[in-house]
Amino acid sequence: MLIRVPGGGQLDGGAGRENRPGRLSFETGGMNQHQSSPHGLEPLLNIDELADYLGVPVSTIYDWRTNGKGPRAYRFGKRIMFGITDIRAWMDTMREPAAPTGAATFPGAEEGARGESPRV
Repeated sequence: MLIRVPGGGQLDGGAGRENRPGRLSFETGGMNQHQSSPHGLEPLLNIDELADYLGVPVSTIYDWRTNGKGPRAYRFGKRIMFGITDIRAWMDTMREPAAPTGAATFPGAEEGARGESPRV
C-alpha cells in the first residue's frame, strides 16, 4: 500500500495490515531523505497512516498518546498529524542498544527454554 505525502513522496506500508511492519520510503531517496512540500513544510501522516506504517492498531497510537509515549504530534482541530522528523526521532529512541560482540541476539538466551535458570 502506498501512501502519498505532500512533496511527491510516498510511504510504502506493505500490502496491508497483515504484512506488518511496513517500510517508510520516499520515491526519491529512502527514509533518510527528507522531502518538504512545495510550501517548505515537512510531510505529515495522519494517525491511520502512522498505525499502518508501524503495524499497530490505531488504538495503540491513542494509548501511547494518553500515556505520554509515542511520537510528538500536531493537533489541527480534531485531527492529529505526525511529522516525519518527529516519527524518526521517536523511532531512534525506541531502538534497542547494539548487542555486545559474541552476545546472544535474543532475549533470555542465557535462560532455559521455559525461562528457568540453567542447571549446573
